[in-house]
Amino acid sequence: MHINKGSKSKKIVLALVLLLLVAGAVFAYMQLSTKNDSDTVDTINTEKPTNEQIKAGNDTKTDTIESDNSKNPETPTTPTSKMPTLTITAANQNGATVQIRTLIDSVISSGTCTLVMTQGESSITRTVNVQALSSSSTCMGFDIPTSDLAQNGEWTIAITLQTTAGSTQATKNITIN
Repeated sequence: MHINKGSKSKKIVLALVLLLLVAGAVFAYMQLSTKNDSDTVDTINTEKPTNEQIKAGNDTKTDTIESDNSKNPETPTTPTSKMPTLTITAANQNGATVQIRTLIDSVISSGTCTLVMTQGESSITRTVNVQALSSSSTCMGFDIPTSDLAQNGEWTIAITLQTTAGSTQATKNITIN
């Protein structure tokens, strides 16, 4: 019996060479097919636009406006406003200060809140701006020194919110000691 060791080792070497060739071809293909981001350079054209570019931009704007108008011909151009609700969330005496806080149930970017505190013939008035929050708004807060109030006892708090949509009011009673 004769064993041919040379042909078996030749087959192994040939298989390894073929495997290396296939692996090299796959590697080369992957390198050539993927774009290296460091090889690209982003440039910004800072030159003035040509008359042709300006005209193309203006034509696109006009087409967009006309397209939007034809889709919604009866859409009003001014939004309708709903009067928000004003709530007095806190009216407390904290030592020598009366602190009054509010909540407005809508986001309002402008407006004023006017506080009138009355007791019989005595009254005081303060005005602050509205502060918009993420999902609601508030009057910027009222901190009234008790020395500004004529006397202790029960006071009526009335806060009027004035916005472009109109005005609304909230009232509450507080006892000052």
